[in-house]
Amino acid sequence: MTEIQRKLGTTGYKPIAVVLIGSPDETRSSALVGAEFERVPIDQVSSVTEFIKQALQAARNSPEIDFVFRLHPRLAPNKRESLRSPDLDVIEELLSQRGTNVFLNSPGDGIGLYDVARIATFGINHASSAGLEFLALGIPVIHYDPPRLNAYPPSLGWEVSRHNDQEFIDAVNIAAKTPRSIDIAIRAWRWYAVVLVRTITHKSWEQRPASVQEVEPQQNYLAARRLIPVSLRERISRKLSSRNRAKLIQANKETNDSGLWVEECIDRIATFDNSIVWNPEVIVRGDSLSGEQEKSVIQSHLEEINRIIGASHNTYK
Repeated sequence: MTEIQRKLGTTGYKPIAVVLIGSPDETRSSALVGAEFERVPIDQVSSVTEFIKQALQAARNSPEIDFVFRLHPRLAPNKRESLRSPDLDVIEELLSQRGTNVFLNSPGDGIGLYDVARIATFGINHASSAGLEFLALGIPVIHYDPPRLNAYPPSLGWEVSRHNDQEFIDAVNIAAKTPRSIDIAIRAWRWYAVVLVRTITHKSWEQRPASVQEVEPQQNYLAARRLIPVSLRERISRKLSSRNRAKLIQANKETNDSGLWVEECIDRIATFDNSIVWNPEVIVRGDSLSGEQEKSVIQSHLEEINRIIGASHNTYK
């Protein structure tokens, strides 16, 4: 831990807030394929630059805390891409005006997410799934502009609305005094369970059937579906997907003359989209654990994770 703090330049005796900066490129990509769910109109959603400005203001308001701004690896050339994101220039310009209690965790400095998790007192998140990883380790997390967060429920941490300095200050003061907690971790692990179960659940099963009478139509549907060859189901899925893309392109042309890049990207995706649509049936994995069993299992896993990453937080409140 002292080695990580030495590399980052932090004081070593103040609480540490890790500011998790997401990738604007990933946001654009998810919006492109329709995966970006906006809970409010797009012009009311905060940008990464706004988040950084507000986090810098929070740092100025809390000189007794060290703030480590972790830049997303995709902003710089990495294992997958050799390009530097134009967003990095803007972000670095903003951070060039940082105070003495603000430190950078930049791509390529050899300090990964779980390295900063080892020294973090709490996290401050905007739209990054890394916030959930912090929560799963029992680390308190503040969420700026909750509607912007799509990866998990912002209610798993403290929620701070846009441009509200006092709300931000209050959240920082509370989080800085909140120890890592097994209760924080349990809520995050439960969300992971929800996500994992949802990915293996047939999309037509919106809720658990209430009676045998309701189960029978579903079983008939699955039986009929199995009679259709996989290759035919795949061709139908591709046709429907192509039709949806065409609708998106047309809608974009009608509503946004400057959005031709969306059409170009969709065309490029279509040229290498060879994935097979897979709708598995529901899988029952066993009986639910009791509260104490759940706590014991998660705590044992957390202790093992902390042992592996070299964290000193092996006990939880």
